Amino acid sequence: MDSTRIARTGPQAAGLLAAFAGSIAMSMFLSRDGDAGSAIWTANGFLVGALLILPRPWAAAVLAASIAVQAGLGMVAGHPPARTIVLTLVNGGQCLFAAWLTQRYCGIHARRLGLVRLTRILVFAVLPSAVIGGLAAAIIGLAFPHRLFVPVWRDWAVSGGLGMALVLPGLLLAARFGQYRDFRRSGVETAGLFAGLAALTLAVFLQSELPLFFVVFPAVTLIAFRLGPPGAALAGLLVGAVALPLTLLGDGPAALARVLDFPAQVRLAEAFVAAVLITGVATASALADQNRLRRLLIWRDRSARASRQRAQEAERIAALVGVRGGGKARGGDLA
Repeated sequence: MDSTRIARTGPQAAGLLAAFAGSIAMSMFLSRDGDAGSAIWTANGFLVGALLILPRPWAAAVLAASIAVQAGLGMVAGHPPARTIVLTLVNGGQCLFAAWLTQRYCGIHARRLGLVRLTRILVFAVLPSAVIGGLAAAIIGLAFPHRLFVPVWRDWAVSGGLGMALVLPGLLLAARFGQYRDFRRSGVETAGLFAGLAALTLAVFLQSELPLFFVVFPAVTLIAFRLGPPGAALAGLLVGAVALPLTLLGDGPAALARVLDFPAQVRLAEAFVAAVLITGVATASALADQNRLRRLLIWRDRSARASRQRAQEAERIAALVGVRGGGKARGGDLA
């Protein structure tokens, strides 16, 4: 592999692995569900994204490193070693299955991912992998004490499926950032938009007195208009990166829902992040479609004008040829 490709792919692989490790740590050490499982599990979205985005050797390396990281952090968290290793392998298998489903049935190799393809990813890859992974984990969990089939299956499927649904579409769109030429902006503007969104999200989730979820949506909509679908996807990931850890720490507007237990409050925050992501991507996708339609109409108009000009030029040439031919004929008659 040439040095240019390594220089481009290496940091990408390292970033995805770091995001996976950070998500695992957040789930294991900030979750308050104890032995019942984690209230949130976004790590699989980063691992499946790595399997789909990276070249195969890099993807295999990230998969192996992710399994080692998850097993190591599980043991540091005090989980039984046997259960940690087995469930880590189940989690890795679930991610491989989700990546295969995405490649096989969801049109992942398309140049652009519209809302239809993103919906297919959620329905035909995320949902089945979460359900089947939860089923495998619940069956294996019966071999360990204090593990009931239905709670394990439910918690695994809901946490893993919802977390993957939040992360994976955003990663796949963000990987296509350079393909949306209409939404290319200066580095200063891009950094300013994301910094402003991060600061606004921090302000919303560092307090638990006002239900300020709605304040984030205008900022994400602005990013969607300026940076297109990849920018909207990154905005959703950024909101999740800020909002979810603070929610796990007990801050944020979700804490106002006192009728909900802690896992339900966390899933309320996840639902908010999902709403931000869907709103931003839908807005940006509609705008991108309008831009493509406008370019198509402009191209057709130019093609029609060029065709008319060629036809007029052909008529002019034909007329000149006819005039010259008629003159020669009259000269021959006079002779």
